[in-house]
Amino acid sequence: MPSNNNTVWTNGTFDVLHAGHIELFRHARKLAGPSGRVIVGTDSDERVRELKGPTRPINNIYDRVDFLNAIKYIDGVVTFSSADELEARIKQFSPDILLVGYDYVDKPVVGAQYAKKVVFFPRYRGLSSTMIINER
Repeated sequence: MPSNNNTVWTNGTFDVLHAGHIELFRHARKLAGPSGRVIVGTDSDERVRELKGPTRPINNIYDRVDFLNAIKYIDGVVTFSSADELEARIKQFSPDILLVGYDYVDKPVVGAQYAKKVVFFPRYRGLSSTMIINER
């Protein structure tokens, strides 16, 4: 049973939002509890281009932050431009739970040392933003 006041951190590009993201945020809210908070980190446009190529992101950082802030399960959104900055942001929030995609099982998780617990979230219905973008 989750505590009533966990801080849950999750991060990603969130370039093209889909049902899998909403399920991730819903799960984060359940883990946080009614008095907890869900903090979402998202990559800067420059970092997205670095990681995903010159045609990305589809939605710029301002729009992505606005979209994320509009989701009822999320309490705060922060941005980062590098792995070091991501780690510093996670350290700043010292989350009780670091919620990451199942793709990272058996891989290093940036900032894991600053969270009390790492929880892996399975891909929902096989959805991914990259897959959606590549299929258009």
